[in-house]
Amino acid sequence: MFTISAIVPNYNHSRYLRESIEGLANQTFPPVEIIIVDDASIDNSWEVLQELKRQIPQIQLLRNESNLGPYRTAFRGIALAKGAFLALCAADDMLFPNAFEEYSKIVSDKDFDVGICTSDPVLFMDERPYKYVRSPVLKTRDSQIFSADKTIFNCRNNDFTIFSSAAIYRKDIFLKYGYDESLNCFSDFYLNCQIALNHSVAYVPKGLGAFRVVAESYSQKARKNFRLRTASALSFFKKLDAEPTQIKKKFKKSGILSCGGYFFLLFLILHPRSSKYIPSMIWGVFRKKIKIFVENLKKRRPLG
Repeated sequence: MFTISAIVPNYNHSRYLRESIEGLANQTFPPVEIIIVDDASIDNSWEVLQELKRQIPQIQLLRNESNLGPYRTAFRGIALAKGAFLALCAADDMLFPNAFEEYSKIVSDKDFDVGICTSDPVLFMDERPYKYVRSPVLKTRDSQIFSADKTIFNCRNNDFTIFSSAAIYRKDIFLKYGYDESLNCFSDFYLNCQIALNHSVAYVPKGLGAFRVVAESYSQKARKNFRLRTASALSFFKKLDAEPTQIKKKFKKSGILSCGGYFFLLFLILHPRSSKYIPSMIWGVFRKKIKIFVENLKKRRPLG
C-alpha cells in the first residue's frame, strides 16, 4: 500500500513551523503520520510544537536532549516511521497541498524499484507575499517513471536533477544508502545520486514543494562556509572513489556531478586525484550555460 510518513527535523525554526506543519496535515493525500524531532532548539519551537500537536492528531513529537545536527535528528524520526515512503521535510520549506496526491497517482505499491519521487524545483524568498519561481527540469507534461539508465540519459542530455525539498523516498531503499554525515552539506546530494543512478525515479513535471531562501538556513550557512564546503567535497570524492567501478562509471557517464556547479569544477581542478570526473563536469556545466545562452537569443529574436 502506498503510504507516506512525514519526518520533520527542526532547529530554531519556530516562526515557520505552523505554516510548514499545516501544509503537511492539509495534504489532499494525507501522510499516515507526521514525526517532528526538535533538535534541542533554544527558541520557542517546543511550545509551538506542543500547540500544534493538540490541534493535529497525526503528529508525533520527539525532542533531543542536546543538539545532534540535521541528519542524526532525521534518523530518530525515520526509525519510527511506518509508511512505505518517507517525506523528509525541512521545517522552513513548504509542500503544496497536492504534493503527495500527485505522487500517489504515478507510484503504486507494485513499483518496488522506485527509490525516489521528485518534481520541478521551486524557490521563494522569505518575504511576503511569496513569489514562487519554478524551474522545469524536463520538457514534458506527463508524469513518468524512469529506469536508472533513462535517468543517466536525462542527467547527461537535459537539466534533470533531484529536488530534495519536495522529494519522497521509498523507505527500504533509503535505508540501503542513508545519509553520510561526513559529507555535511552534500549528504542529501550524494544520497539522491546513489538512488537515482541505481533505481527507478518517478518524476512529476509540476512544482510540488518550495525551497525557502533564508540566510540562516543550514544549506545557506554551508554554502557561505568555504572551509566546510571544501572539507565536505573532500569527503564526497573520497567516498565516490571507494565505490565499485560500475558506480563510478555511472557518475561519470551521467554528468550528474555538474549539479555541484562551478564549486565542484574548481575543486576537481585543484585536486588532481579526482580529476577523472572533470570531463563530465565540464560537459554538464557548459552544456547548461550554452542552453541558457541559446534560449536568451531566441527571446531577443525579432518577430516577423
